[in-house]
Amino acid sequence: AGTGEAVALADYDMDGFLDLFVTNGLNLRPRFVGGPDRLYRNRGNANHWIEIDLVGTASNRDGIGAQVYVTRADGLVQLREQNGGYQRTVQHFKRLHFGLGSAASAVNPGVNVRVEWPSGVVDRFSKLSADQIYALVEGSGGASVSACGAPSYDPAADAGLYLWEENCGSATRRVTVRASGGGAGVVDYAGRIGVNQSFSGVTPYALEADDLLAVIDGARQIHFQVQAGGRWQDGFEFRAARAARICFGTDLPAGAKVKVGRLATPVATPFDLDTFQSCRPPPVVGLCGAPAYVPGNDRGLYLWEEGCASATPRFSVRALAGPTNPISYTGTLNADRAFGDVTPFSLEGGDLLSVLNSRREIRYRMQTSSPWQDGFDYSTTNGASVCFGVDLPAGTSVRVGPNETLVPTPFAIVDLQTRAYGDRIALSTIACSN
Repeated sequence: AGTGEAVALADYDMDGFLDLFVTNGLNLRPRFVGGPDRLYRNRGNANHWIEIDLVGTASNRDGIGAQVYVTRADGLVQLREQNGGYQRTVQHFKRLHFGLGSAASAVNPGVNVRVEWPSGVVDRFSKLSADQIYALVEGSGGASVSACGAPSYDPAADAGLYLWEENCGSATRRVTVRASGGGAGVVDYAGRIGVNQSFSGVTPYALEADDLLAVIDGARQIHFQVQAGGRWQDGFEFRAARAARICFGTDLPAGAKVKVGRLATPVATPFDLDTFQSCRPPPVVGLCGAPAYVPGNDRGLYLWEEGCASATPRFSVRALAGPTNPISYTGTLNADRAFGDVTPFSLEGGDLLSVLNSRREIRYRMQTSSPWQDGFDYSTTNGASVCFGVDLPAGTSVRVGPNETLVPTPFAIVDLQTRAYGDRIALSTIACSN
């Protein structure tokens, strides 16, 4: 049925053993018709390995042209050149793979790596653990990144958001996330984690009533908001398949870095949990459906979608004062298309609801006190994008959807557009200009 045509190499299940994808049918007539393609999974063995992603800075992004030397403790040296995986008609996966054999020295005291970058920069990375995937950054001075292993930190003295992997190398990845107070005041960490497959489990750790841990979108997204202060720590664990692609992002504090792995290496968010390169964090979803708030008890600005399956989605905005003093919310909504109907809800003489700029702008001011609520409803058309902003009180977050997910403003409501991992969404925290 035709001869073998091409063989591509990739560790597609990320177990440390290279797998093969084979195309057949080179001599078939007519051309490109027939011939079974085959994916061969390498079942592996007890040998050790190390895999490396190169992240160029002064050189090209993928480090094409770099020479990578891996030295075991017994002195054995291996060389691979990063050529982008190209070979005849095949594009192999660009991640560099080194087989380390069965020697104990492959594991302890570790592996040394030297990278000679096309720019002339030379980086040396010492005592890397075997059976791990590393991202090596040009000019980092030997600071490698690996999520494997718990860091050593004191919750009463070390503040930060920590992430590490417990069962490195197993078929199911188990990742721990901890927010540590470090003996100081309360720090609010909020973020999102997305996966192209479903998470197989999410477990809270020491969370209180004012913390949030929501698993939504068919268990493909985790939204979290944890407050840590003093000598305490909050957090959670999640599990996913080894081959799953995971993007970890934080919204608060702005510009937060996550301390990763045994060495507590600071990594800027959002990052891919395998390559530690920038990725697009998952959008906030779960906008559809009203929250179960109590006007006399709950305080905040709430937003949800009513016409979730309609060609003209309808949204509700409500302002609650809770049991404390009266509060005034002001802000603006801007759209790339004209709003449909805009209807006030329980607004009084001191409130404002204006539709301007050819019906593409809504300005609001809502003064409310307990046990009442003020608000308005508006409709859009499919495909419309709306930027939701709050001017006062400064720094106000909006509680969104039935899960009352806190979203910092301004944020974009992008109706039924495709975003990260191909999800269909109704709201995104992509920054927008209000």
